[in-house]
Amino acid sequence: MKVAFICGLHPTQDHEIVKKSKVMPQYAADRTARNLAEGLKNILLKNITIINMPFIGGFPFGHRLIYAKSYEWAFLDEKQENTVAFLNINYLSHFFRQWAVTKRTIKWVNVNVNQEQFIIGYAMTSSTLAAFKAAKRKNKRVTTCLIVPDLPEYMNLSINGLKKILLNIVVKKQKKMLKYVDTYALFSIHMADALKIGNKPFCVVEGTVNSNIKYEEINEPNFHKNIVYTGSVNLEYGIELLLKAFSKIEGDEYKLQIAGSGNGLPLVNKFCEIDSRIQYLGVISNSEAIELQKNASVLVNPRTAEHDFTKFSFPSKLLEYLSSGNPVLTFKLPGIPDEYDEYLQYFDNSDSLYMAKRIQEVCNWDNERKENNAKRSIIFLNNNVSGLEQAKKILELRKNNI
Repeated sequence: MKVAFICGLHPTQDHEIVKKSKVMPQYAADRTARNLAEGLKNILLKNITIINMPFIGGFPFGHRLIYAKSYEWAFLDEKQENTVAFLNINYLSHFFRQWAVTKRTIKWVNVNVNQEQFIIGYAMTSSTLAAFKAAKRKNKRVTTCLIVPDLPEYMNLSINGLKKILLNIVVKKQKKMLKYVDTYALFSIHMADALKIGNKPFCVVEGTVNSNIKYEEINEPNFHKNIVYTGSVNLEYGIELLLKAFSKIEGDEYKLQIAGSGNGLPLVNKFCEIDSRIQYLGVISNSEAIELQKNASVLVNPRTAEHDFTKFSFPSKLLEYLSSGNPVLTFKLPGIPDEYDEYLQYFDNSDSLYMAKRIQEVCNWDNERKENNAKRSIIFLNNNVSGLEQAKKILELRKNNI
């Protein structure tokens, strides 16, 4: 069997695709797809082709490149030209991406026409779905699998006006193209009903972590109380709740560090002016975010369940947080499966004083409790959520579709 994986991986930090971005790269999508690609490649060896299209902003507002060139880069010690080229003009790049990915996919189908073919696409984008459509029209025996990390209608919550109207048109068109999807890998069980997938085979994959995460011994001094939030600094994601809760905590030993970008930045800056213990670190690289998480006393996800989108997603930051080995505080969202209850710490309500006390409680865990929690969490992630384990689930879908 030959497998093609359509995804959006970024090359190294010093590559122009990353350096010339004006907005924060989609590190979560990159990390998840990269782990899956590694898992697939470890299973399939030479039988996988990556059709890559980095998720970048359009020129001139989101990126400095008006034309994204195809380029060679190393992936798992193998160098291959697997990144499509496209004209990156704002609003129009959508069509050029779609054309480029479809063209590359058709080429792959033609080359492997005498083989069993399985095409996996990361994210419910027009480019992926158009490629599925073209591939199945070219060869009816092609099997497709759509990985759905988020429902597209909930991915840009802060937009309105004309942008909102255009998004609704795109989403409606995408849903019509779901007839070319044979199997699904969903990030939330609730997506199955929303997408009306019927009897089509599907599995639930909340995301991925690196295979074989290593446990690092905790040597944190008891006086160190570092509360960390990394990711989208959006009001819809509860950043105001976190700021208000932290303001109720007393003591110079406590520090709140926030990294990322979003519509909540004015509020973050306002709180920084009032409380010197709050540090806004700006937009940082994924490696910097991981280092920040490793040095945390507690990692917080303040997103509440009041919005509908929490039912149709699994916060990717939770897996990244858990991978650090440090305690993670979050609300129990509808998209979080019950098996995570043993490894996550929950807020029971959104009262700021209660949240402050809960944060302090977890911050004051002794090292023995932290180490026990870290060991159990990392074992769970390695056995259930590694790129390799999730890749196995996805490949099994094809057998169920035959």
